[in-house]
Amino acid sequence: MGYAPNGCGCEAASGVREVNVLLGKGISRIPEVLQELHRQHFGRLVAAEYEKEGSVEDDMRQEVEFAWKLAL
Repeated sequence: MGYAPNGCGCEAASGVREVNVLLGKGISRIPEVLQELHRQHFGRLVAAEYEKEGSVEDDMRQEVEFAWKLAL
């Protein structure tokens, strides 16, 4: 079984095990996704999910900073 950092919602179809990583550190093309949302004038809530054992405060702070840089 392989590993897909940042997953892609395809675990069941591909047999690849999903591994959670911070935004911008995995295989998902987050800058392109946000660029497309801007192009479509998407004005709704966007959520990011991140799971790990223990405290996630520093990790979430990094994710929010990364997302804000792309959103502006």
